[in-house]
Amino acid sequence: MKELGWWRLLGLCVIVALFLFVMFGLPLPATAPQRPLLAGAEVPPAVQSVLERSCQDCHSYNTTWPWYARIAPLRWYVTRDVEKARRALNLAEWETYSPAEKHRLLTRMADVSRLHQMPPPAYIFGHREVIEYHADRVALEEWAKQEAGRLAGGDGSTP
Repeated sequence: MKELGWWRLLGLCVIVALFLFVMFGLPLPATAPQRPLLAGAEVPPAVQSVLERSCQDCHSYNTTWPWYARIAPLRWYVTRDVEKARRALNLAEWETYSPAEKHRLLTRMADVSRLHQMPPPAYIFGHREVIEYHADRVALEEWAKQEAGRLAGGDGSTP
């Protein structure tokens, strides 16, 4: 009976060691050095604040990884979502988009803000500080429309 106790203790130690390795041993995806959001765009300070508070964690390289991003399987979910978000829109690579891409992205940004599609509920649940007020959403939507118009030359046509 005593031998069985040692095997249980050894098994528990192995499980704890594996858990700690998964939790702290694996590096998170690399983040690039801090880059400005929407470089080259005319962004008012209030909108910049909304973007930094509510968008940059997923839509730029300025990601602050939450503690639970170190624990599998949450790690896989979080990193997959961030990679998907960066592919859809990376605010830190704004200067690399063509005028037509910028116009499309700004139009989409205005739509998702108006329709409350971003930030997603799972992100808001883990980041209570990002809960946006109606005024924040309106400011982001209006700015995105104005910036899209500016890119289009002020006549509202797509570049």
